[in-house]
Amino acid sequence: MPASYRRIALSIYLDFLLIYGLAGLFLFFAGIGIDYLFLVAVIVTLFARPILHGAVSSPGMHILSIDHRYSVDREVVARESWLTVSLGVALVWSGMEEALRWIELPYPMPFFGFIPSVQIDMLIALVHGLLYVAAGWLILRLSPFGLWLGIALGLADACSTVLSWNLWDRLVPFWVGYRRLNQGLTVRGGEVEFLQAILPEGILVITLLALAALLANWKKFAAPGH
Repeated sequence: MPASYRRIALSIYLDFLLIYGLAGLFLFFAGIGIDYLFLVAVIVTLFARPILHGAVSSPGMHILSIDHRYSVDREVVARESWLTVSLGVALVWSGMEEALRWIELPYPMPFFGFIPSVQIDMLIALVHGLLYVAAGWLILRLSPFGLWLGIALGLADACSTVLSWNLWDRLVPFWVGYRRLNQGLTVRGGEVEFLQAILPEGILVITLLALAALLANWKKFAAPGH
């Protein structure tokens, strides 16, 4: 069946997310910097799509089961739900953000009850980001492995958040101060306290809601005919 305009637009957005993350890593390691990363990602996305059109599917099209003729498998559309699509896209976005986090915010995140060094935090962020993108990709493809990978990542994140519970408040002032400094602004009154009030509780709630959504949709990932 022909892919809907909304599905095609979503595939373009997924292409942009992937290009944004990969371009950010390339620009950083090339010593260029990521000041104009958003603009670079938009330009590359706009130029890459016409080049790929008619020959092969772009990554975003492949993720959403769209072939180069802009047709989509009717069975995939029938099985998926707005929750599986939303979770898959959110995981791809989170993965790209995580892969660049250590560049944009050079202060480590708590990890299973300790604060890693900057080098270890970089490695954790890259691996974590890659796993999130893989999980989102597979969930959008309705792969059973994507379901289990998403559940495993959610459980690991929940455990890490709980074990690091008392570390978040200590790091919030550094994160807020660094971001405001880069923006040429001063920290606003109550800003640190607000974030300390919602972290890590907010992270845990979002993680548990995502896990619940995956579990509620587990039948969507069963092989056809099962």
